Amino acid sequence: MMRSVLSILVFAFVLSACNSNGTSEAQEEINSYLSSIDKETTPEEYEQLKKDVSNYFYEGRLEDINKYVDYRALISITLDKMDLEGIKIEFFDAMTEELAKRGDYWESTSWGTSYYDCVKEYMNEDGHSVLVFRSFGDAGINYDEFVLAKVEGEVKIIDIFNVGNGQFLSEIMREFVTNLMNSKNKNLDPKESELLMEDIVDDIQYEDYESALEKYQLLPTELKQTRVMKLMELRLYMWLDEEVYAEKVDAYRASYPHDACLDLMLIDYYTIKEDYEMTIESIKAIEEVYPDDGVLDFYKGGYYLEMNDCQSALNAFNNAVLSDDEIYDFKDGLSIAYIDCDQKEKGFAMVDELIDLGYYSYSDFDYYLSISYDNYTSWPAYQKWISQYDTINSSSL
Repeated sequence: MMRSVLSILVFAFVLSACNSNGTSEAQEEINSYLSSIDKETTPEEYEQLKKDVSNYFYEGRLEDINKYVDYRALISITLDKMDLEGIKIEFFDAMTEELAKRGDYWESTSWGTSYYDCVKEYMNEDGHSVLVFRSFGDAGINYDEFVLAKVEGEVKIIDIFNVGNGQFLSEIMREFVTNLMNSKNKNLDPKESELLMEDIVDDIQYEDYESALEKYQLLPTELKQTRVMKLMELRLYMWLDEEVYAEKVDAYRASYPHDACLDLMLIDYYTIKEDYEMTIESIKAIEEVYPDDGVLDFYKGGYYLEMNDCQSALNAFNNAVLSDDEIYDFKDGLSIAYIDCDQKEKGFAMVDELIDLGYYSYSDFDYYLSISYDNYTSWPAYQKWISQYDTINSSSL
């Protein structure tokens, strides 16, 4: 998500630079545009959008997702009922074009993401259809909620709620804009802030958290006072200073109670501390918002294994597999759970299934066993399993 802040910075700095002695024509434009949007959309109407978003992620066509986002609606939602004296109509055209040509949000979401799939659909209290996409991979788990509407007869995404940041994209943008417009600092340099943000994101991805925090402290106060940036600072302290991190978690929870983004963050925190009971409690808190998501069962299964709670681990992994048998990571987790829970023949049967599916080769799994278990070659189930591959290799000579 952090790289997408770069687009927001451009937007916010441009707006804050507008002179403030004109008319309120901007609000009239917002009212007109928002009133033209049709809230009602049907599953049949947004089916193609749902398919394309996932496919574009898997194909690396990230900027193509922008064709489904109505940035003019997003900007209008952001600025609605703000003090817009002096903002000219041309601003909307310029910023719509600027945001639509950047892929920062999607690039940020795709980093460390192996799966990006729709896991839930619902109608929000304003009458908009909402699609919940879950991202899952090396970077962990997160959720995007896409608010849909029809603009000129086409279904579009008009706002995005990112659970990891606890805010709609329009709310993040509005907070940046408000802080910058109210600032008395005339020396704010958008390019300098943008370059700092790029460096901070790179440092985080390379796990150089000390350098990232040093650069974070150089950002303008107007930016650091926003909620999304406070979360960035909080995440950095998770890796650097446990005492400060705990204080900031308490402060954040006091300011934003019942916030799922904190539970997502605490999964990592409790994992680092090897407090798996609390890790599972954090996952359960996410499940209250997103029930029946197999990824959450998959994570729980791994932590139950760490706690030597075999029955809970097997139940969780089985639930994950039942939720989506096309995510082979779930079956891989179940195979390991079977092996660790002394049901090795079931485990190796599932390994064979994964080999047939091309998830890995038998030699890959044999290597995994060699670095994970001391006495695996003495297991009868292993000897029976490996013998079939020894036979295949011998017959090919």
